[in-house]
Amino acid sequence: MTDAAPTSAQPRMSTVIPKAAELVAARLRRDIAAGDQLPGSVLPPQPELALLHGVSAPTMREALRILETEGLVTVKRGVHGGAYVNEPGLGAVARQLGLYLQVQGATVADLYETRMILEPPAARLLASRWSAEAEAALRGCIEAERAALADGPAAVGTAGARFHVTLLEQSGNPALAALTTVLAGIVARHTAVSVRESYQPSFVEDVDRALRWQERLVELMAAGEGEAAESHWRDVLSRTLAYVERSGGATARLDLVAP
Repeated sequence: MTDAAPTSAQPRMSTVIPKAAELVAARLRRDIAAGDQLPGSVLPPQPELALLHGVSAPTMREALRILETEGLVTVKRGVHGGAYVNEPGLGAVARQLGLYLQVQGATVADLYETRMILEPPAARLLASRWSAEAEAALRGCIEAERAALADGPAAVGTAGARFHVTLLEQSGNPALAALTTVLAGIVARHTAVSVRESYQPSFVEDVDRALRWQERLVELMAAGEGEAAESHWRDVLSRTLAYVERSGGATARLDLVAP
């Protein structure tokens, strides 16, 4: 019995080769990330860039369009035109992640639970790195929330989100700060779509209580009591989640796309 003749129909691994414009965009992106191109600076003229990277003018225009879509550059036309480097921001990340979470059916409770994982340890960390700058920033957030009471729930929600962001920013950990900034952006978008501009009977009392909790957190961190600050903030976030659950809003799916 002879072996069967080999066939030529063998499975092949498909290889996707990046387009030239994507490769050029990747190089420029890397330069921006490495600090070789600082925010506010302007890239060389497009013909010079095309020659430098060995590509055609249309390919270079496409590469710059990719970076512009990502928010890394702004292409201006005219006499003072050019590709200006932007300060990298998290707004686009928040929009993309928010859309992904909405498609996945994420709920308001999911966001609160994520905050409970990130923020209490950050409070403990900040207590060990406390500074006058951190105190001024956080107390400024509290005053902004108090002032926002006159403008309704949505304004208070936006101001309150800033306190959470500032807490993580001042912790000195840029990864934590980036994560909470993205989360705050998602919360703000959800609030803008779902919150109605009307006061509940207990709204002012609820906000006043929340501000007292925030002030207590600042006091504990300022005193260097990291363990107490972590415990206090975990309890606060747990109470907040319980309140949202009692109101029936915890299971609500995120709504981030305005009609």
